[in-house]
Amino acid sequence: MKTYYRLYHFYFRKTRDHFNFKKIGIYDSIEKADAAKQMLQQQEGFEEYPDGFHIIKVLRFSPPKLLNKTFWETGFFTYTC
Repeated sequence: MKTYYRLYHFYFRKTRDHFNFKKIGIYDSIEKADAAKQMLQQQEGFEEYPDGFHIIKVLRFSPPKLLNKTFWETGFFTYTC
């Protein structure tokens, strides 16, 4: 069994009672997960919620298909109706 590190981002907007959760990626080292976190903290949307990143240790028998692939690389935006 091998250890992997999954990076998530979530935040809650009290003004709209809005909870948002994003799976960013899964990495084969804590350093790669932290590097993705550092990069994304500068992107649109993520910069408003820099404390929303969480790295969770995951144990798996086989490697994930999208190992070391970072999603949401250009950030995100929210809009109000």
